[in-house]
Amino acid sequence: MTVAVQLYGEDNPVLVEGLAARGATVLEIPLYEWALPEDEAPLVRLVQELVDGRIDVVAFTSSPQIKHLTVVAERIGLRDQLLKALRERAMVAVVGPVCEAALREHDITPRIRADKGTMGALVHRIADYLTQEEHVHGGA
Repeated sequence: MTVAVQLYGEDNPVLVEGLAARGATVLEIPLYEWALPEDEAPLVRLVQELVDGRIDVVAFTSSPQIKHLTVVAERIGLRDQLLKALRERAMVAVVGPVCEAALREHDITPRIRADKGTMGALVHRIADYLTQEEHVHGGA
């Protein structure tokens, strides 16, 4: 039996090996690939601003975003500082359990989670959270 597996930007060795172990011939179909942009300057700036405490909320919608941000931070020598900022200072918002699991691999617990796996739901949750924070803390 041949099984076609659509890859979602990254390899999925657990799935592929599991199917192969059960006798399937696995045809991997990469539909797209997550890659760092040619111009990493915006990511470098984001890392620096997170480390410097100039960003209050950061939203992640996919696990490759987390991977790429930490790769760039490592390249510029700020990986540990970035992770500390995400753990202790910035309000981290997330869409979906896969993205949240990627954050937890770095011991980062998101404070804001979308009710549904959409960008719109995440934006609403961020707005709700910030509105509640403003009421609790009396605004800025």
